[in-house]
Amino acid sequence: MTPECRKAQLEDFPALEQMLELYQYELSDIWPQPLSAQGRYGYDLAPHKESARLGLPRAARVSKCTRAS
Repeated sequence: MTPECRKAQLEDFPALEQMLELYQYELSDIWPQPLSAQGRYGYDLAPHKESARLGLPRAARVSKCTRAS
C-alpha cells in the first residue's frame, strides 16, 4: 500500500482539527495554552479552509498498515 499525500479537502478538516488538538495537548506541559469552555484548545483552521495559500494543509492517508515480520 502506497501512502497518499494530497491537498486537504473539506472532509479532511475534522480529522486534522482532532489531530491538532492531540498535538496541542502533548505540548501543553511545555507550552501553556488556554482551554475553551468546551475543553478544547481550538486551533483555528478557518484560514486554511478558505485559502489555497501554498496548497496547505496536506493530508496523508494510508488505507491499511501491515506489520513487517
